[in-house]
Amino acid sequence: MSFLTPAWLWLLAAIPLVIALHFLRNRRRHQLVSALFLWQVASDQANVRRRFALWWLLLLQILALAALAFALAQPVLLGQGVPDRVIIIDASASMAARDPEGVRLTRAVAAAAELIEPGGRLALVRAGLDATVLLPLTADTGSLSAALAGLQAADAEVDLDRALELASSLAPEGEIHLFTDKEPPARVGYTWHGVAGGGHNLGITTFDLGPHQAFVAISSTWPQPQLVNVSLERDGEPAGSSEVLVPAAGQGNVAFPIAASSGMFRVTVEPPAGDALALDDVAWAGSRPLSYFMLDDSEPLRRALLAAPGVSEAASAGAADVIVARSSRALGQLPAGNLLLFGPRVSSPEFVQIRDWSQAHRLLRFVDLLDVQVGVDPAYGTEEQPGVTVLARSADLRPLLSSYLDEGRQVVEFAFDPAQSDLIYRPAFPTLIANVMAHFRGEAAVRLGEALPPGSSRDGQEVRYALEPGLYSHPGGQLSASLLSQSQTRLPGPRASSAVEGESGQAAAAEGGDSDLTRWLLLLLPLLFVAEWLLWSRRSAPLARA
Repeated sequence: MSFLTPAWLWLLAAIPLVIALHFLRNRRRHQLVSALFLWQVASDQANVRRRFALWWLLLLQILALAALAFALAQPVLLGQGVPDRVIIIDASASMAARDPEGVRLTRAVAAAAELIEPGGRLALVRAGLDATVLLPLTADTGSLSAALAGLQAADAEVDLDRALELASSLAPEGEIHLFTDKEPPARVGYTWHGVAGGGHNLGITTFDLGPHQAFVAISSTWPQPQLVNVSLERDGEPAGSSEVLVPAAGQGNVAFPIAASSGMFRVTVEPPAGDALALDDVAWAGSRPLSYFMLDDSEPLRRALLAAPGVSEAASAGAADVIVARSSRALGQLPAGNLLLFGPRVSSPEFVQIRDWSQAHRLLRFVDLLDVQVGVDPAYGTEEQPGVTVLARSADLRPLLSSYLDEGRQVVEFAFDPAQSDLIYRPAFPTLIANVMAHFRGEAAVRLGEALPPGSSRDGQEVRYALEPGLYSHPGGQLSASLLSQSQTRLPGPRASSAVEGESGQAAAAEGGDSDLTRWLLLLLPLLFVAEWLLWSRRSAPLARA
């Protein structure tokens, strides 16, 4: 047998009080009378009909109290011992908040650990930007405790519905327990455990770099206005500071003038004492300067490269981040660095039209290649090499723009000379080159909780997910991670009650094929009250006649 709300079993502690009241109520009193023979006759007649009546009344009262306690505790008669259980822990950033009641994640883990029972199987699901199975169904209590202890809350958002679907697939006939500080999803078949507290928070929710300015927005849940210091750094050097007045439960903004948008910018805010969340007190944005060197000259490419933001021409190939050359050169003989390759100029090119391109790829963002004409070598075929991502094709399926890795360095290759195309006369060309250089730069902003490229590291330690604000290195360059989440900075507050959702808990038991005894206990209660009334009436009737 299992109980969905076992806290109500404390009501059984009132049984000794019922017994004590019963005996106090029936305590004999001494009275002076003129004769006893009439009282003796009446007592003998009454005892014939009410033998054991006092004890039966006491027993019925105890049974009624026990039935009420068990009904409120919602007992479930299990068919196969301890049921399988799936624990879902919300790992979004707000769960890292430190409330007066304690850290939300710590409280959730402690409550989840109480569900571990000997002989029972349990699975653990981490709910964040996506749902992840940290531990499949197992009875190994050591693994369960270790998995719970290793949880870290940081994700910018949480998908609780996805986590519940995943949990249902792990244990279709088991119990599902969700620990979160958010509103419980409107669905049945699980038990909700609320861990929201009464903490207040202030943090950065927006950090954007625009033309000659950096914009910062700060949100607060504090019930009083807060005057906070905001500092801006560029490549580790101070770039500005300001005091910002953030209204009560509102938002304050500040814009810093900057000379150039290149470089890595960091903004920090000094929150008031007692601030609940530290993940949103710092944010990153920007990019590092990039240089190129042209082994083979192409005037259209040179103009587009010089127009790209944060890009300059290097004095030598050894000092360049990107090497620009014709694709006819052997890759092994080219200097170190990422490669931007373009096709050879042909005397009698065959002009083909671009009909298909990967519009969702980051290299082709805001790039419209519709009906672009390019000149290619007539001998150029449709064969594709393994490991090569084709970004644009002609109508006859010849690859015209490709991206791939060569011994750890990024390569973007045009199958044509830009001068032998009408692409250079379109706005798409400088946009494409700017995207290519941003790709080579390797820097991007990710939200906390997102997966990092393979081989990423921080402070020399390999990491798979961005769970802390800051800079991360990967084979292609560097990227930054920030929270910047309005929903997480504005911490969800406690509900009126953090008790288990009764309807959901009962549905979980019903789906598992177990017997819910609550309804039978509720039906038993009026029967016990009727039986007690009948016995009390039977006991008092002879005395009345006497």
